Amino acid sequence: MTAFWFTGILLLLYLFHVIEKLYKIPWLKIEFVFDATWVVMYLIAASLAVSFGPEAYIAAGFFGFCAMVMYSADAVLKSFAIQRGELAQGERVINTQRTTVSSPTY
Repeated sequence: MTAFWFTGILLLLYLFHVIEKLYKIPWLKIEFVFDATWVVMYLIAASLAVSFGPEAYIAAGFFGFCAMVMYSADAVLKSFAIQRGELAQGERVINTQRTTVSSPTY
């Protein structure tokens, strides 16, 4: 249930552009660690569910493996975004001021 609530809260933060306002927080790294952690947890839980035996547990294990694949794909995409130095949401324009001094012509 934790993965559901964390993902839902992140969805709301993205929808209302809160992520864009708090750009100093490394959101992509937080999401990457979250995704990688849940990949391991879903792998363990789905493996245990499938090995238990009854059909209902096998079905639960199948959906656990599906969730694991989706979280692992998201983790891979987050790692690529971190390597490219992308922002989590929006575009931040950095304005630099340059002053040029020209020497006087005589």
